[in-house]
Amino acid sequence: MKIRRIQYDVEFTHILTFQEEYRKKIATIFKEPNLRYGFENVGTIDESIKLVFTDLNFVVHCSKSAVRMMYEGDPLDFTKSGSPQWDVFSRILSSIKEIIGFGHLTRHTVQILAVHLFKEDTEPCELKNESIKSSKFIKFSPFSNYNDFAIMFDEGEGESTSKVTFGNFNFSDIKKFDLSPFETDYNSDLLTNRQGYIADIMIKRPITSFSKSNY
Repeated sequence: MKIRRIQYDVEFTHILTFQEEYRKKIATIFKEPNLRYGFENVGTIDESIKLVFTDLNFVVHCSKSAVRMMYEGDPLDFTKSGSPQWDVFSRILSSIKEIIGFGHLTRHTVQILAVHLFKEDTEPCELKNESIKSSKFIKFSPFSNYNDFAIMFDEGEGESTSKVTFGNFNFSDIKKFDLSPFETDYNSDLLTNRQGYIADIMIKRPITSFSKSNY
């Protein structure tokens, strides 16, 4: 199974002065090459900014309560030594932490989207009714077959939660899960209209400090 896209969020207590101060704090980021950006809820306490680094296939969203990044590509690119994506993300977060009124980190979340594609001549993936009837968990089904299905595993203890959703993949899932927002060569095989499986993994944990080892 190949990881297609990752998202990493670092959350913190609400910064009441975020709207007044964040632009000055992240000013050096605007000098980055091939950067596009846009604002939401301008002039309000909920103002936020979305930074799109087109040459890095990388997006960072900053708000009063979180810094979120999304990367299309091999997740090892994000954590390897000298990673430009990690450098940008950590610089932005460090700048946000310098805002007067910043409290403390609360939680971080990683989401991984992975897809395995079948060979081109493979029949469409279906869950047969015979399999459903033999299940210990599903007691009734109104359909004979399912050509779109998902199985979810969920656990939680305190502030830590983990969820894994696994199901069949088809071409429409590219848009549904935003698997290839930059339409990179890395994910070009998704466009071959092949069937497969998709996994959506989300892990949330409390956090008191930020570092690459925590990620």
